Amino acid sequence: MIGSLAFLVSCFLLAALSPFWGYVGLLGNTIFRVQDREPSMAGWPVFSILFLPLLVTTVRAYDVPPKLKYRQDAIAWLFVAIVAAGLLVNNPGALPREMLGLVACLSYYYFASRAVTSRRKLSILLASVALLVLVAGAESLSAFYFSGDPRFLNHHGRLQGVGYWDNPNQFGNLMLLGIAFAVGLTLAAGNVAARLAGCAAVLVMAWVVVLSMSRTCAVTLAIMAVLFGITNARNGIAAKLLAAAATAALLGLALSLAPADFRERLYSIQERGTDPSYLGRTEAWRIGSELALASPLTGVGKGQWSNHHDLAPHNTLVHVAAETGFAGLACYLALLSLGLWPYLRLYRARGRVDRSYWHLATAVVIATIGLQIYGLFGVEAWAPISYFLFGLLAALFTLPAAHQERSVSKVRAGDQPSGRDPRQARAARDFVFLSSDDWGWKTSKYHLATRLARHNRVLFVSSIGFRPPDVSARDARRIVAKLASFLDGPRQVRDNLHVLTPLALPFAPGPIEGLNRRLVGIQLRRAIERLDLRAPCVLAFSQNWLPHLEELQRSSLIYYCVDEHSAFSRVDRQRFQALDDRMARAADAVVCASHRLYEKNAARNANTHLVPHGVDWSLFASALDASPGPPSELKGLQRPILLFFGHISDDWVDLRLLEHIAREQPEWSIVLVGRSAIEPRAFPQLANVHWLGERDIESLPALCREADVGLVPFVDSELTRASHPLKVLEYLAAGLPVVSTEIPEIRRLYSDQVRLASDPREFVAQCEAALGEGSSDDRQRRSANVRDQDWERTVESLLAIVEKSDDHP
Repeated sequence: MIGSLAFLVSCFLLAALSPFWGYVGLLGNTIFRVQDREPSMAGWPVFSILFLPLLVTTVRAYDVPPKLKYRQDAIAWLFVAIVAAGLLVNNPGALPREMLGLVACLSYYYFASRAVTSRRKLSILLASVALLVLVAGAESLSAFYFSGDPRFLNHHGRLQGVGYWDNPNQFGNLMLLGIAFAVGLTLAAGNVAARLAGCAAVLVMAWVVVLSMSRTCAVTLAIMAVLFGITNARNGIAAKLLAAAATAALLGLALSLAPADFRERLYSIQERGTDPSYLGRTEAWRIGSELALASPLTGVGKGQWSNHHDLAPHNTLVHVAAETGFAGLACYLALLSLGLWPYLRLYRARGRVDRSYWHLATAVVIATIGLQIYGLFGVEAWAPISYFLFGLLAALFTLPAAHQERSVSKVRAGDQPSGRDPRQARAARDFVFLSSDDWGWKTSKYHLATRLARHNRVLFVSSIGFRPPDVSARDARRIVAKLASFLDGPRQVRDNLHVLTPLALPFAPGPIEGLNRRLVGIQLRRAIERLDLRAPCVLAFSQNWLPHLEELQRSSLIYYCVDEHSAFSRVDRQRFQALDDRMARAADAVVCASHRLYEKNAARNANTHLVPHGVDWSLFASALDASPGPPSELKGLQRPILLFFGHISDDWVDLRLLEHIAREQPEWSIVLVGRSAIEPRAFPQLANVHWLGERDIESLPALCREADVGLVPFVDSELTRASHPLKVLEYLAAGLPVVSTEIPEIRRLYSDQVRLASDPREFVAQCEAALGEGSSDDRQRRSANVRDQDWERTVESLLAIVEKSDDHP
């Protein structure tokens, strides 16, 4: 622990003193990773600890040209924008984490391109990296031959590192970086001792590659060796072919000395038809290509590969294309090509270039090529080493290079599986609620979702809206709230229950309807895949979800009708009626909350069921318990108190009726509770009308305890005639006498418990009669009458319908 802390403190001090030495320290920890060697440091944000002082010194440094710019800079910023856009479309909840990872990677590019300002610094940086890689390799070899530390061997007996490097393939790839730099430094060395030390270091790291038994690294190492032979051979095709043949012969000799296990594993490359690793790679490449083709503009979102496939991508280019689309792939290739292209000029003029510089530049280029070759069979797309090399290439060709300084400098202007018990998975189900309300509104959707989540997994998707927004403070607040929720992605609100607020364009239908359908569909699929919901049962609570269901994998589709949505004001009535008809016919089953909705849908779908709303009886029955006093909101109000709670809007509430009651009976207190689409000041300012605003459902029983009558003052409309007002059961469970306007479903179900009125005068008279029915016995009786209508009954009815509908043709 003391050694690790000393290492970090040293790196921090270096970063605080100099951008170059700070970058050496940052890169040093990237390779050696002290946080992986000390369990107590596993959660330390080491990158941030070293990054911040390095950023400060880079900004303040005098030896870094402040106006130095590269074409790669613009590409890097474009890459950031593409990744951000892809995540906003696909998985906005992952945006902070994944963007932080990308910015961290690109910082390696930025600092490498700025901190290396001389050939001396280039030599020091390459030597530092090669030395640290050598130390990591020697550490693993020591454990392999002497200490027997099990951390350095995987279960197949393959050599590996610790922490981030505890994968033989990744560890072997790290050795390739050290080998490339060590070879360049050895060729550039000016004395025999340095060259001998370099050769020894190369052999040690190459032996680590052999013991890692990584076939990908072995093939890459062979190609890199051939490239070194070709680039250092004299001009002429014959000389270069001879160099390549000689290098290949040396590699063949070295292979004959390798352990038998390694040779056997290497030869298994030929068994492509049966080799699991080969088959896994080809399958992953196929999947990645399909993902890229399906989302060519944004990809599936950075970091989202594992949500689509449980195999590693196995190919850098496919990985980048799948996660960022072809635009992101173009950026990646541009970062690579802009760094490699100047080497061709340097190669043609190598006779006039400083010898040591030439070997170091060649080492960096071959290391980059080797990394990309490894990327054909492994994953390095988002590794810091990739961007370190891109930055190093950018800086490499701005350095003074003997006689080529001017010509070269022209280029710078530019899994998881869910882990559920199989038995539990068979007993439980996965549900997706496509709601007509936003999460948090205590409507029937909320009650059903929370109760289903006790034994099932539920994704609750908030409403995508029925109409374009108004230019109003209320709609502006709702848009801001939805955007904030959208950025959270699918968030867990309780056990087994996640909430997704999708980003939807509010002006469909029209030219952008197809784009909107695509946008919402992508978000739904990504959320389902991220949460590992397997063929979920989809409950659609409004017909405008129909266009977004076409590509949604599901076991069944239940159209759950709770309201006549086409009757809402400012809704495209004709469109909603057409969608309603199509949804009812396409669904595996239709569930209706009222008899009127049932009659309409039974003619369109034979598998239609009437399932009345339930009530949270135990919650509202608590209004019958003794209380030390009234809630603060009701203190001082004149009695009797007439209570209404619910959504206050012109679509539902007859405000003229409330005004009539208030004026006819000024001694009565009328209390209005709930979200309001109407500004209270737009209502006549009457002293006996009290607007309390929205309250949590848990606070409603206390209000019911002090109230004398519960009101259902609904307008007479097609919307309300098809409704089953949830508040009626809640009033009754609390023991309140209830007075309502003429609602068919209330008359059909509760005519013996609710007083109904057809006009304002009769409504006042019914309220007067109800005031004489507020005794304790009356309240107890009303509550007991609805005790068996708890939401659990509704959920059981719904589950029975779902079970029968899974195989519905």
